[in-house]
Amino acid sequence: MLKNNFLFKSLKIVISHVLNFIFQLFFYMNNFFQNSFLKKIILRSAFNFNSKYSRYQIYSKLNESFVLISKDYTISQEVFVNGEFGLSTFLKAKNILGPEFIIKKFIDIGANIGTISIPVVKRGYATMAYCFEPAPINFNILNANIFINNLSNNIKTYNLALGVESKKELTFELSNDNSGDHRVRVKNEDGIYNELSREIITVKSERFDIILPDLFDKETTLIWIDTQGYEGYILKGAQNVLKYQIPLVVEFWPYGLERSGCLDDFKEACLNYSFFYDLSLLNPVKNILNLESFNNLYNTYINTDGTDILFL
Repeated sequence: MLKNNFLFKSLKIVISHVLNFIFQLFFYMNNFFQNSFLKKIILRSAFNFNSKYSRYQIYSKLNESFVLISKDYTISQEVFVNGEFGLSTFLKAKNILGPEFIIKKFIDIGANIGTISIPVVKRGYATMAYCFEPAPINFNILNANIFINNLSNNIKTYNLALGVESKKELTFELSNDNSGDHRVRVKNEDGIYNELSREIITVKSERFDIILPDLFDKETTLIWIDTQGYEGYILKGAQNVLKYQIPLVVEFWPYGLERSGCLDDFKEACLNYSFFYDLSLLNPVKNILNLESFNNLYNTYINTDGTDILFL
């Protein structure tokens, strides 16, 4: 019986590796996939199939290589299919900031497995990145991805959440199928994503102002925050960022902010800035930031998955 189980598992592994090789071969033979829609269907199917047999998958092309999480059907799958996740949004922000804006410090809060920071640094858009990621598996893969891209001297990582208080332990819930939707749990009530069914761990938290107290140069620093509704608390603990109006790209997701109970804190923090750009638009335009424009933004995205906003 044990021998049969061993043979069966071995056969599954061999089949998985063979099929993965075939799919990877197809991936590089772009001439066979002039139809990008067909190409994406095949790659998505390949990712889903491989996820049944392997905890991790590899994406490797000319610019970057990534270890991906097989059960992550959002960020990892999109990297496997499209070659990036979030980089196009970064490039919109970089274009708005202009060629004279040289990023010496890129602060990535909610860094996941490095899909933003690694290409930003590796392609020369930033000199140095500082990545904050509290989820243990994400954090370990983030460090692995930094290593395989030869960026260990250019990216510093912190296995921390950021928040209002220093030296705090927070309850953290883990999504089963989206590594980008792990969140700090603030309320013990179920929501539209069945949050109460999620695995719970404890993570350490610090204030932004304690960890990175000297970000006073608004001409060379860009901050990127995507923390699934915890942004208001992070910004409340980042008073130097707000005081000096350090350029900030932040996810604006009303459901997450309201579930975390920090929508008012988020609004108060954002109103320290003068202008904003909605990066979900094809051609983002400059908007004056005030209470009325913030409320209009809220009403636009109240029943959606949100958007990314550049605050200046």
